[in-house]
Amino acid sequence: MDSPASNQVYNLISMLDNKLEALAAYDKYEKDMKGAQKTLLEQIRDDDKRHAELLLRELENLAR
Repeated sequence: MDSPASNQVYNLISMLDNKLEALAAYDKYEKDMKGAQKTLLEQIRDDDKRHAELLLRELENLAR
């Protein structure tokens, strides 16, 4: 049976799911971080949030 979602859509959804899982994990890690490590985590979280927003926007465009 063929999937109703193309490989392209499936891949974008998978990528978005990975980013959202990572963002949830960063909240757990943050309490143990200090100084430069905390700053690094914040930068990575900001990048992943931006990437998640880009992926979501692309999925919204494909849904139209």
